[in-house]
Amino acid sequence: MAFLMKGRIIVLMILVSMVGGLVPAHTYAQSDGTVPAPIFERVSVDNVPVERYVFDVNTTVKISYKADRFAVDGILLLGQGSNLTEDVQLAKTLNFSFTLDRKFKAFSYYSIELNVTEFTKYYAWAWSGSVTNGTREEFTTIDQDRENGNAYRYLWVKQGERYPEFDSIRNATFQEGSIKDYVTQLGETVTINYRVYDPNNKTNAVIAFSDNNTNIYNKTSSVQYNMTFVKFDKQTNYTTFAFNYTLKTRVVFFSAFNSKGWERKAQDSTAGIVHKLSSYFIFNSTLYDFDKREFTDLDKIGFNVTTYNQTNEDLVYVRYRFYDNLTDNEPTNWTDVRLFNITTPYEVNKTVNNVTVATTLVTEYRFELNQTLKFDQKVEFQPYVKNRNYTEYLNKKLFEIVDSRPSGKLFMANNSITNKTELVIFFSAKTEKGKIKDAFIFYGLNDDNLSSINIKGSENLDKKANTTLTLSTEGNYTIILNITNTLNKTRAYTVYLLVDHTTPTGTLDIIANNGTASVSLSASDSGSGVLSAYIEWGDGLVEDVTNKTSVSHQYRKSGDYDIRLIIKDKAGNIIRITQTVSITVPTSSRATNNTTPLSILAFLAMLLPIILLKKKGEK
Repeated sequence: MAFLMKGRIIVLMILVSMVGGLVPAHTYAQSDGTVPAPIFERVSVDNVPVERYVFDVNTTVKISYKADRFAVDGILLLGQGSNLTEDVQLAKTLNFSFTLDRKFKAFSYYSIELNVTEFTKYYAWAWSGSVTNGTREEFTTIDQDRENGNAYRYLWVKQGERYPEFDSIRNATFQEGSIKDYVTQLGETVTINYRVYDPNNKTNAVIAFSDNNTNIYNKTSSVQYNMTFVKFDKQTNYTTFAFNYTLKTRVVFFSAFNSKGWERKAQDSTAGIVHKLSSYFIFNSTLYDFDKREFTDLDKIGFNVTTYNQTNEDLVYVRYRFYDNLTDNEPTNWTDVRLFNITTPYEVNKTVNNVTVATTLVTEYRFELNQTLKFDQKVEFQPYVKNRNYTEYLNKKLFEIVDSRPSGKLFMANNSITNKTELVIFFSAKTEKGKIKDAFIFYGLNDDNLSSINIKGSENLDKKANTTLTLSTEGNYTIILNITNTLNKTRAYTVYLLVDHTTPTGTLDIIANNGTASVSLSASDSGSGVLSAYIEWGDGLVEDVTNKTSVSHQYRKSGDYDIRLIIKDKAGNIIRITQTVSITVPTSSRATNNTTPLSILAFLAMLLPIILLKKKGEK
């Protein structure tokens, strides 16, 4: 079958070459005309999506794409290896057309099965009308085939050669928090090791360096070197290669490739990986020593930034942005400020007495924020360095801007009205920055002549404390808590208190008739006002008569009763007015109420023996 297939390929390639069917070369891919590019979906085996792209020889994989439903007539699979071709007409003749699986909304979904017999590079071609009128798949990664600058997807077989895999690096260490970034001293020579899986031990490895991680895969913007063969391990079928590189700039990026593609991001993944090698460059900022609530609206924010091993190509910046309030999650745009060194760069650990030791170049910068701060907003800072096309950031730091004024509370147990002459009031005072300088309680009836109590010496001023005020005179008092901090910022809290020592007034007029007491009453208070009024009727009943001027009450028994009117004002003052009345309940009322039920019972009691005797005589 393979022999027949190869024969068909040779004959058809000759025929197609006569009319011309080769796909135009594209870097990455591009949109030609109006045909939208196809979109990769997945690779699966037995309908199970896979993330590793290394297979046994002759594994059948299913490759899925989608394309614009209304602008694409079909998709071809083009490439190299596993009988693929990049001639669109030949590919269509060889039945490398995708099968239309379904249509849904704006997309058509396609798939094709491919028997993987060797290392394979492929991409999809969407066409409309004529098969040559189409668009190559567009790639989202920058991983390219090195021979002609076009991007491909890759399938490998376990029995063949694969791409280089990073192995180790000498004279450099992992950068903290990363598994692909390494640091060393400027001028240090590092040894970079790669290994390549190749059972036939016929592979090579090329390493590429660039000052920009996006230019690694471009031969015109990267510098490429053949790596040196080190050894071949027959047990693992891996060949090891090495390259010595001297770091002369602070940052450089590298990766390796061979004829099977670039180093991968993870084992057999679709994306390549780029490593960073840099000198020991360190940021340090006094910004990171600040407490998170250090700044107030009065402060001028400024801090130093120190760099170590900085090169002439490094430019140091600080950027900042604001949040409108403490709960805001949508900050303003960043404002970038380039910094200039405040001291001449100096070295430490220089060569002394002809003995060479490690040299560290120290440069110090100063940043000051020339903007007026507002309390209850947030401001965020981030120092960073730019090296050509590469930017390295320090961690962000977010600060809340607090009110520079002190704060406190002033409250009373008796609310805003009292009848006490010695009143306990409670307060607290604190300041976010600085210390409490002065704290007073001012009070009195005349705002222009208030008495004062110095509470600065009170313990637990930032918690709940108390003091006693003498309020011997009735009237409307103003009470002020006044706090000043060492920033000379003052805040005052004011409450108002009505002091009422006078009891309310009232009247009580009673008319008794036929067992009923009819009462006319009044209750008033010229100070704080009437809070409540009650009548005790003297027979155990109490009635709320607040806001009433007349009430009546029916008694059940005759007798003398003390009727008492109790009035309470809002300050707590109480007056009690009592009158004694004689109540006579009419006799008829008593007979009606008491005889009727008893008479019925007595009649029934006399009738029952007669009925019983009569029935006994009948027997």
